[in-house]
Amino acid sequence: MNDQLINSFKKIEEERMTKLKKSIKEIKITEETLNKFKNFDFNSIYSLFLGEKEDAFNKTKDSETLIKGTKIDKSFEKTVGAERKDNFLLNINNLQINDSKSELGLEKINKIFNEEKEENISEKINKILTNELNEINEPLKINGPLQINDSSNFNKSIKENEPINTNDSFNLTEPALNNVTKFDQQIHFNSSSLNQSELIPNNLDIKEMVVNFLQTPLKELKTKKINDSLYKNNLNISLADEFVLFLKNEEKSIGKPEFIDKNQALEFKKYLTKRVSQMTSDKDHMDKVCNSIKLESFLHKEILADKLIELGIKDVTLRPKTSNIYAYLMCVLYDKELYSLFRNKLFTSQVNEITGAYSIYFNVLSIKNKIKEAIFFVKALVCMPGSVVNGELLVNFLNFCGKFLKSKTEFEEVIKFVKEEYVNEIREEPTKIRILLEVDRLMQ
Repeated sequence: MNDQLINSFKKIEEERMTKLKKSIKEIKITEETLNKFKNFDFNSIYSLFLGEKEDAFNKTKDSETLIKGTKIDKSFEKTVGAERKDNFLLNINNLQINDSKSELGLEKINKIFNEEKEENISEKINKILTNELNEINEPLKINGPLQINDSSNFNKSIKENEPINTNDSFNLTEPALNNVTKFDQQIHFNSSSLNQSELIPNNLDIKEMVVNFLQTPLKELKTKKINDSLYKNNLNISLADEFVLFLKNEEKSIGKPEFIDKNQALEFKKYLTKRVSQMTSDKDHMDKVCNSIKLESFLHKEILADKLIELGIKDVTLRPKTSNIYAYLMCVLYDKELYSLFRNKLFTSQVNEITGAYSIYFNVLSIKNKIKEAIFFVKALVCMPGSVVNGELLVNFLNFCGKFLKSKTEFEEVIKFVKEEYVNEIREEPTKIRILLEVDRLMQ
């Protein structure tokens, strides 16, 4: 096959050269014409037509301001993951996503163009874009870089670590959730999508709702959600309302303190940052670092949860393999309160590039063998309208959780649905291809 291609290219090249030589022979240029070109002063022509324009451009205030205002980060080339896209470019691309925020921004811009012509219109557009986009996060600064050893058996070792409890903690009948008072039942669900008169169901209702959701075929769920006006919520991704209510119910079990010592919080943040800078992909070393972190209060757990979200956004986005390290940290220090804090902060963080933080969550689901919650999440994801954000999250989910869910009947239904229907809703071709590659890998 390769020889045929090479011969074909050679034949094409020979034909091209033959035609070229023939064309050159047909061109007749007299000696007098050649002498004219030799004596032609091209420099004077350049100076006359282009030189003046170039000088004028270089002298303008706008160009001088542009050149002086240009900032070059010389340390960027040395940064691990320097091949990443610029955050601002990613934000601009996000305006093309079909969500309410991007549509709002584009509508405002279109409104300006439809109105009567006004002065400084470009400045107004810049203000709108600035308001619509979140602040660009600076790269995470820690005392020392996280070391990733590709040849290590880190993934294998964390699954074999005995202290980590591999029982499925997706339990809706724990004592803390059974003590639902009348006051608790009257708490309004703080969501822009749900009707403000809607109450959070009690624990038994939540359990029944989850069971019904998991038992309902995906095609039937999809049909319901198309006509469901409540699907928009205050989360950073589109998920079925059943999963949102489950998260809200879990949040009730978190006991927040009335008083927070700011000095204590600052000291623990410094201490935690120092420990994070010491983390590597070596299991023995990670055990020492994790065991040195003592979560003695709710405040410590909340700071750690915030730190994991921050690391997911700023570090895992650039270096995906670091999600193994941070997921391992979460699993070693795991308790229900810490996990609930991390999960709720993850789903409600209104920032860009949240995919890296979700990678930590998916990794924890896999390590802790949370089969029911993993299937609940992915069904809640794919029964909603497809988007580029949900599509990329699905790729990550299948990458981290596909293996340990592969033998489950419920997951087989999800894989089949994704391949036959959900992938057709994704308009971005690269995302669609990545989803299909993951699906094919799991179906082998």
